Amino acid sequence: VVGAGPAEEPLRALAKAIEPSRTLLYLPDWRTNPYDVMYPDYTPSPKAVAFIRLAHKLGFRVMAHGNLVGISPFHPRVEEFRDALERDPGTHDPVGWYLDREVPGQIYCLNPAFAKARKLLVDAFVGSHGQAGFDALHLDFPLIVLSDTGPVEGRNPIQGTVALLRELQAAMPEVPLGTEGISDFMLACSWAQLGEPFWNNDERMGRYHPV
Repeated sequence: VVGAGPAEEPLRALAKAIEPSRTLLYLPDWRTNPYDVMYPDYTPSPKAVAFIRLAHKLGFRVMAHGNLVGISPFHPRVEEFRDALERDPGTHDPVGWYLDREVPGQIYCLNPAFAKARKLLVDAFVGSHGQAGFDALHLDFPLIVLSDTGPVEGRNPIQGTVALLRELQAAMPEVPLGTEGISDFMLACSWAQLGEPFWNNDERMGRYHPV
């Protein structure tokens, strides 16, 4: 596959070593932007598209990495969504990740109680799926707080999250959705809830499979 580059040989070797039809390949770095940068821009890189096509040809399925409610402070549309950011009830500051550091991977959290926030996210994921053709979607960082806005459009952020996951399921019914962390309110909407390996690295409990 043109563009698969250095991944082609190890992927073919992996297909000989294990059963591809029973293997889900997790692809964290697949966008034109680096990992965790410029959400919710999910434009796939040509290299990733070639990788997914080769993986499918070999019989694998591929899970792409996304962020449940993330929007970058540097995203060109962020000003349109200032009122739809989750905010700390005490300080009224935006809730997010790495906001106290000068790094490209800063992330604000959209409040999914806002229909316009859900639409932005759903449209971004649906568009990227149409280009990349991934089989499953892992949604990282479900930081949902009771924002200082109170209920919005009849929902609090937790209810908005359930609505977001339901709307994603309706828009991409063939794509299973996984989430990060254990959250009771998402149990009916997520096929797998995963903690990152550094949360669970006690040797007595075993190790994560490298794929």
